[in-house]
Amino acid sequence: MNNVRQSSTDIDATKIVARLKFQSNRSNDSHAAGHTATSPNPVAALVGLDDSEARLKTCLVLLARLLEPTIGIADLRDSIPESESFDIDAFVNCMAHLGYSVKKLELTPADVDSRLLPCIFIPKRNSRGLPPEPFIISADPAAAGNPSHKGIVRTVEDLGDASSHTGTAFLFKKQNADDYELGKSRRRQTNRSWFRSILARFKSTVWQLALIGVMVNTMALATPLFIMVIYDRVISPQNTDFMPMLVAGIAMALLFEMLLRSLRSRLVSWLTARIHFIIGTEVFKQLISLPPAAIHKTSPTAQLARFKSIESIRDFLGGPIFISTIEIPTVFIAVAVLVFFSPILAAIPIISSLLFAALFFGLRHFVADTIKAAATESSIAQKFSIETFQCREEIRTNGLADVWSSKFRNISGRENHAHARLQFLGLVGESLGYALGVLTAFAALMMGVELVWSNTITTGMLVASMILIWRSIAPFYSLCSVVPRFEQARNSILQINTLMEVETEEEQRRASAKLPSLQGAVDFNNVTLRYARDAGPVFVGLRTNIAPGQIVAITGATGSGKSSVLKLVQSIAQPQLGQVSLDGFNLQQLVALEVRRQIAYVPQTPSPFPGTIAENLRIAKPEASDNELWSVLAETGATEMVRSLPGDIHYDLTVGQSSDRLAELSHRVALARAFLQHAQVTLIDEIPGNLLNNGLDAVLTRIIEQHRGQRTLLFVTQRADHMRMADKVIGLRFGQTPLIGSLETITKAAT
Repeated sequence: MNNVRQSSTDIDATKIVARLKFQSNRSNDSHAAGHTATSPNPVAALVGLDDSEARLKTCLVLLARLLEPTIGIADLRDSIPESESFDIDAFVNCMAHLGYSVKKLELTPADVDSRLLPCIFIPKRNSRGLPPEPFIISADPAAAGNPSHKGIVRTVEDLGDASSHTGTAFLFKKQNADDYELGKSRRRQTNRSWFRSILARFKSTVWQLALIGVMVNTMALATPLFIMVIYDRVISPQNTDFMPMLVAGIAMALLFEMLLRSLRSRLVSWLTARIHFIIGTEVFKQLISLPPAAIHKTSPTAQLARFKSIESIRDFLGGPIFISTIEIPTVFIAVAVLVFFSPILAAIPIISSLLFAALFFGLRHFVADTIKAAATESSIAQKFSIETFQCREEIRTNGLADVWSSKFRNISGRENHAHARLQFLGLVGESLGYALGVLTAFAALMMGVELVWSNTITTGMLVASMILIWRSIAPFYSLCSVVPRFEQARNSILQINTLMEVETEEEQRRASAKLPSLQGAVDFNNVTLRYARDAGPVFVGLRTNIAPGQIVAITGATGSGKSSVLKLVQSIAQPQLGQVSLDGFNLQQLVALEVRRQIAYVPQTPSPFPGTIAENLRIAKPEASDNELWSVLAETGATEMVRSLPGDIHYDLTVGQSSDRLAELSHRVALARAFLQHAQVTLIDEIPGNLLNNGLDAVLTRIIEQHRGQRTLLFVTQRADHMRMADKVIGLRFGQTPLIGSLETITKAAT
């Protein structure tokens, strides 16, 4: 039974890979040609598997199916990137998105424990007898014998003598679904912030950087010691016998130091990129997983500001601040050598370091307030700019261009004044730090001269001491010169920590159950809706039972909550009283994401996703063939419109369209996607009147007739002819109990 289930689903998975392969080459094939492109057959596209990226994607889908036969096609689709190059690192990242951890081992196929199979194996280039490309090793002969897996899935027995040749095996293990919750509770118990928990994952790398820092600073002692020896053993006695040996020694030390610094740079670059990637993806995931109410409360400008704050963290890790911070402990190496030269000279950098610390913390107080003011002004300016571009036509038609320009001048002035003050404080810190460094050097020089005159130290020791003192205060000087950047990074970390501790929609429903297959029954039980706690009710006491396959029209005046009724069914809006149920289950008891995936929804103003018409349609059904796409487009009357575009279904929806034409095309594509989804519940918000008059009224009529008895359909309309086709009509009245019944019934009740 399991083999049958895997075989049937593997065909769908292969189609997904074929689609992704075609999309990656689409722009070069169809757009450049400027004519209709025909996509290859989904399965035939992979014959031969000469494309390494296509082979790896196929291995990913098949391995995921072998590890978890019930995995959803949507999960597979979401895990595979469509635009970036696909290599083994991308393969591992995709498996991580699917919830698997990886272990990488260098061994032969025969050495892999059968209990750890299936796995993906990459042979070494010089391994004779093994396939030259990655393949999956499985312990199940039936999986390897499947014709659709030929050459991709193998058993150890199939490899024969070649199983003793080496390569790299990537073994995957499903992570515990409760690991995130356990990690969050553990952070709360130990008071460890989210950012610190991320850094803890790279503690070995941080320790390596610290160790390299110690070695770098140890090797850096060679330069001042070399100069000291030159002064004391070469210049003063005028003896050059030691010169060749000294030059060779300093050359070796400088070369080793250069190699260490190069290694540290690579480690810092990798660490910065990796942490930036993790933070960016996790913040994005957190933002789109927040409860709808929390998302609506935050403006798009504030959401963009959160993403922009990630750049401050990247600059912190990749800039001089991080290097200076990890080098602070190593300054004691230079101080220890100074103590050997003269304890008095060693006291100078210690006192100077304390003065640098006082300067740093003193500036932070002023910088922190200035950064808050600058961030506030930047947010206001960005919000004003976005609103201006959104309303530019209204501003122009109402003659408000001069007023808006004056407002922007004032807002921009305040923003630039705040940033100028922040920049001024940064320059103050840099100047004071430089002055303190010069005073430290001057004090060391004066003290050193006295020590040389008293024959306590030699001239060479004095020169070496000056270099060591400057090295010991350099990290502190670097920190004082970048106080604003340090404080910006700190504020960004605090903001991200706060964001990541907010409970997502899924976390708020820990006891939620998954609805395996939606039948289409929708029940409103005495539902009352408010847009805000202190606002009056939009409607009260909505009570009706909608059986599977029924057609329901929703009508009412503007602001009466028509669109909100659809959002209640999607669990995007929450009732203040009563409950909404699907198939007898309270929506609050169900996983919201799973519910939404089983509901087809057409918004009042559809916004196309970035990409082609085909990509927008395949969001509903990733494995859909081109013929299926053309079929649903024909149902919405969009065939001629799409065929007139260069590249037809492979034309980018967001390029080269007028607003009116894009609105009509976007609506027809959204309706076609609803047809393609085959959901048991379909929600259609009100279609604008100009689009209804342009042919979408017939499309809506056809949808109603085809859904009757097949799918539950809730649609918003003001058209009496459409309402007469419904099994029942919900007439919403602001602040009152809705009227429910036929069009004639609610019309009489309303009058």
